[in-house]
Amino acid sequence: SSASWRVRSSMADEEKKVGQYLAGQSPEQKIYVYGWSYLETLRYYSGGRKVIPTTELNYAVAPFFLVTPAELAKLYQPDKEFRQRAELVLKQEGVSLYEAK
Repeated sequence: SSASWRVRSSMADEEKKVGQYLAGQSPEQKIYVYGWSYLETLRYYSGGRKVIPTTELNYAVAPFFLVTPAELAKLYQPDKEFRQRAELVLKQEGVSLYEAK
């Protein structure tokens, strides 16, 4: 339907912004995604960087970036370590980007 196309188009625009931001960051920092299934737009606009789906965070590999659905922060309280180590660097209506150090 045209409504679902508009939603996906809006999400692609947000992913493009996240990808462009990531393209300007150190290639040494890994990019993880949690609860996000659209990876191709992120890969493309980040300059082909590897985007790694994950279900748990390993701070031993920090610094890294984490892409999540924006609503995740509303639904779940992040754990203490995440609150201490991660900074929200880009928040949009549908997608959030954090940097963990």
